[in-house]
Amino acid sequence: MPYGIQLAQPIANGFRVNKKGFSMPQYHPPDYADNTDHERQMHTILQQMLRIGERRLDIASGFFEPAVWRLLGDDLRGLESFRLLLGRPPELVNPDTDAGIIDLRRFYRERLREDLETLPLNRDYAHLVDELVAFLTADHAAVRYFNGAFLHAKAYITDHYAIVGSSNFTPSGMTRTAELNLIQQTGAVVRDLRDNWYERMWANATDSKAELIAALRESKFGDAQWTPHDVFIKVLYEYFKDRIIPDNLDARMGVELASFQQEGLREAIRLIDRHGGVIVSDAVGLGKTYIGMSLLEHYVLGKRKKGHIPRGLVVCPAQLRDLVWEPKLNEYGIKAEVISQEAVSRESFDWRTFNRYDVVLIDESHNFRNPGTNRYQNLMKMLATGKQETIVILLTATPVNNSIWDLYHQAAFITRGQDAFFREYGINNLRSFFNEVQEGGADVFTLLEQMMVRRSRMDIKRRQEAGEEIHLPGKGVIRFPDRKLHTVNYDLAGTYDGFYQRIVKRIESLALISFNIEQFRREEQVDDEVERVRQYSNALIGLLKTLYLKRLESSLEAFEVSIQRQREYQQRFYDYLVGESRLLNSSMNRRLLALEAQGDDLAPDNLQAIVDKLPEVDIDGYYIGELRKKLRDDIQTLDAILEDITLIRTQEDETQRDAKLTQLKRLLSGDLCGQKVIVFSYYQDTAQYIFEALCDDLTWQSTWPTVPVIEAVHGSVDGQRREALVKRFAPIANATPENPAPIDDDNPEIDILISTDVLSEGQNLQDAGVIINYDLHWTPIRMIQRAGRIDRLGTAFSTLRIYNCFPQDGLETMLNLVQRLQDRIRDIDRTVGLDASILGEAISVRSLSQLRRLRDADQTLIDELEREIELVSTDEMKLPLVVYLQQMGLEKVQSIPRGIGSGIAPSHHRPKGVFFAFQAGDRHFWRLYTAEGEVIKDKRRLYRYIFVPTPDTEKRVLPPNFEVYDMLDEATRDVIKEINKALRARRVKPKLGAINRELAEALRQASLLSVDDTAPEASVAPSALREQVQTVVDNISLDAFKRDKRLKEIRDAYSGTKNQRELVEALDEFFIENELYRDVPVTRTTLEEVHEEDLQLVAYEVFG
Repeated sequence: MPYGIQLAQPIANGFRVNKKGFSMPQYHPPDYADNTDHERQMHTILQQMLRIGERRLDIASGFFEPAVWRLLGDDLRGLESFRLLLGRPPELVNPDTDAGIIDLRRFYRERLREDLETLPLNRDYAHLVDELVAFLTADHAAVRYFNGAFLHAKAYITDHYAIVGSSNFTPSGMTRTAELNLIQQTGAVVRDLRDNWYERMWANATDSKAELIAALRESKFGDAQWTPHDVFIKVLYEYFKDRIIPDNLDARMGVELASFQQEGLREAIRLIDRHGGVIVSDAVGLGKTYIGMSLLEHYVLGKRKKGHIPRGLVVCPAQLRDLVWEPKLNEYGIKAEVISQEAVSRESFDWRTFNRYDVVLIDESHNFRNPGTNRYQNLMKMLATGKQETIVILLTATPVNNSIWDLYHQAAFITRGQDAFFREYGINNLRSFFNEVQEGGADVFTLLEQMMVRRSRMDIKRRQEAGEEIHLPGKGVIRFPDRKLHTVNYDLAGTYDGFYQRIVKRIESLALISFNIEQFRREEQVDDEVERVRQYSNALIGLLKTLYLKRLESSLEAFEVSIQRQREYQQRFYDYLVGESRLLNSSMNRRLLALEAQGDDLAPDNLQAIVDKLPEVDIDGYYIGELRKKLRDDIQTLDAILEDITLIRTQEDETQRDAKLTQLKRLLSGDLCGQKVIVFSYYQDTAQYIFEALCDDLTWQSTWPTVPVIEAVHGSVDGQRREALVKRFAPIANATPENPAPIDDDNPEIDILISTDVLSEGQNLQDAGVIINYDLHWTPIRMIQRAGRIDRLGTAFSTLRIYNCFPQDGLETMLNLVQRLQDRIRDIDRTVGLDASILGEAISVRSLSQLRRLRDADQTLIDELEREIELVSTDEMKLPLVVYLQQMGLEKVQSIPRGIGSGIAPSHHRPKGVFFAFQAGDRHFWRLYTAEGEVIKDKRRLYRYIFVPTPDTEKRVLPPNFEVYDMLDEATRDVIKEINKALRARRVKPKLGAINRELAEALRQASLLSVDDTAPEASVAPSALREQVQTVVDNISLDAFKRDKRLKEIRDAYSGTKNQRELVEALDEFFIENELYRDVPVTRTTLEEVHEEDLQLVAYEVFG
């Protein structure tokens, strides 16, 4: 009989009566349903059955999806009885216990939540869920979960029909062509299926209707009263989920990490896999080295495969190479080469030898913040010319030392100088972005969330205060010590036998005119460029005077070295002018400035070598008589200062000769007698002076119970001895059974270690609990770096003491003079613009204010300084989630569905509007559409708006009759438009730097010249060679070579001759020498096309 509806016989109540008086359905379905055409689709067949009058429907299914209501809802509403039995899927093991029932309930609740989350939040689906809840709430509807081990059958049973097969009660089960279901119309078989099989299964099932209804109501479509705190936690959970949920990564690691370090490792790997690099910037003492070691282990050892063994390279300060990296790499069996930053700094460094490594780790990367240095240029060339896929890992606790541009220059190692690197993530041009950050128009967090792992000491303390236990392998549960500031006062005005004020005035009177000969340029030759150089040179002179004041405050010895060096320099400059009628231009020379700024004089250049490199200028263009007189005046002033120093040294009373040293001795023989102490000075001359003064003073030494062991560490101490001294001072922190401390009768354990900042980075000196800072902290952040040597996780001290030496009288005089000099430098910067070599040494007004607070032992300053160097820490945003997980558990936060919404009352600190959080893959988009029409995207700012500390802090408040649908559609379109715009931008080749553009234009002109029949053959390059050179210029960034002397010579030569052949041949030779003929770089990308169905709503919040 053909299937379909038969109308030949009269019907009653939807059925016809056969000859024996039994009611027969008028609908004749097909024998099977495979969803291949409309008549054989499951939902069509069920519709027909229900429409002819079937009033009872029993379903057994492995799954249920609410969207099936769209297909069958109108027909299901007419039923008198509806039973839904959900069975256990094969992937869920059931031990047939109460725990098994709980597992099944959890499984269906999570599965239903996921199904609902995939549906778009709109009026239609909201109405659908409302109707489904109303239907299920009725007495005639029942839902149970099967208790047995496994129920694979799918069945749909009415009074007259039974469908048995593969289709679940889902939209795909109703429509997907891969299904097959047999349809039974024999009355006895149908009744047997219901009365025996289905009833038996139903009896072995648990009532779960309330749970199903609750899940629907709790969804984004339901009427559950989600609070602002629920929204806050949900948004944070989805944002941080991949970073906080443990995986088995650490199970493969030989390097043992604390829990927060494991989180940092996972985050670093996530960023590396996305961008090819990361900056690990945890605060001092939190174990960045171990995270770096684990990254090497993951990418060097963990990525080995047949035919490829990754190679690792570590670039670090020399002392860390010997004390930390080489021993630790050997301990963990990680094969990586280690080279010192000092080696990279040399002009002779062959960077080509090191540009083929798979992983390059740069420890203390802030030492590479100045692009004008040899070390920066060599490292950039090494990375920019190497393998495109080389992973770059930067470790630094202080990525910003002087300005936000420190971070830009370090980030350039990851981007290889490509400012368009992060354009897929909303940063179209990195340099322009930093300009906006500097001017307050952009939030640096936008960049940091893409490339930095950063946790502060305060972040970890907050987690501990919230109840989290931090376990350090081998040390158990650990806590941070408290830190106590102390001030050591001395009389600066009275010291140096009263000569101090006179010396300061003489410093201020110095003209230092050899650094600004343009001040004496003849008037007819003065133009804008001369004026610019005058201003620039005045800034340099102001900085030199500041450096002299800093050295004077440190010690007479450090000051004398600088004045003697300047006196010798001025004399040689004068001798050239008077004796040989040669005028040298030192206005743009930076080497002498670098010598004065260098705290630890590792290898002072020979002054004659500096002078020999100065360019000579035309003497006729200057007023030589006036210039000569100023030089003589300065030489006389410098001689007078040196005479004052000689007089001071003749004083027998140490309190008159050096009041600061006297106070240091009193402190060491008083409160700190017998304790292990580190004394820091910025200058090597000062450190050596303190060391000798303490060692020579037998009377002071007798105040100790036993004669103290004193040693000094500075740049003149070779690496091997430095390592031995560190182990003798801190044997517990640094020695191991395999590498014990070299302590014996001839080399006893050290009590007092005097050091420059060669030990302020990376060293573990936590055997001590006291630090004395002998010099003023002109950049107070340095105090945090130094404190980090002893303020480390696992220290045995509950309180660390930090002593800072301060002049009781005379400080304000010095600070006011320094401020005047610095104000002058900043005025010049606003006029002509200064480079990092000048501004990098400038002292900010903020630093001077912090100095005054430090003098007053303001205990809040330490935390403030830490926050200042923190930049932005995502851990601060993560903390409320961590606390919630500790208190409520992971299952609780996972039970909050996606797409929920709430409302919050008006507040002065947040604008009115609607906040949306979206996710597409691993990308998160937060948006606030304000009532004024502004769209806010900065996550850190939005975090502050949605922040709700506890569930009871803010009540749910929504405007009357509020509907989110239209605004949600607008927000969805905006985000998709933004993603697709970035996709289109990716297809456009990024704009290369100025050097590339200059050479491209030169080659274009040269190309035009090559087709000019009148051009001399000697000036035309072969077309094949020109095209080869053009490929590099068009595709490989040459920014790494912007300060390369040879490339500048090539550019200058072409500017003068316009000879195409010479240009092309010279560039070809340069590209070969610098290994620039390589594959065109391919931009890393994780961005894929996103459609509306791919963009998931995490949550929304109505403000006001």
